[in-house]
Amino acid sequence: MTPEKALSHFKYKLTTSWKPTAFDLEAYNALVEFVNEKQKQQLNDNQLFGKLYIYLYSQFTNYYKCSLVDEIPQKELNKILDKPLKAIVCELVDDIKLIT
Repeated sequence: MTPEKALSHFKYKLTTSWKPTAFDLEAYNALVEFVNEKQKQQLNDNQLFGKLYIYLYSQFTNYYKCSLVDEIPQKELNKILDKPLKAIVCELVDDIKLIT
């Protein structure tokens, strides 16, 4: 069951068969607010990921001197996305060590 369906179920119960107390309504409203904030954050996170994806895709097309429909940029992005986060962080640390 999704959080939205669960909230819809409780809203139905609170307005039809249950006699909600002030605390019940406060708890329900807090859950609604929590779910809404989580959805906003997820949308924002997805937009940030999308921006980075598009930017890096553009950089790869320029680097490999290819068009947007070539497979090379997509394959390069997939290589990065398939790596575990820990491996990417280790690469960053190694690069920083080379610079300093």
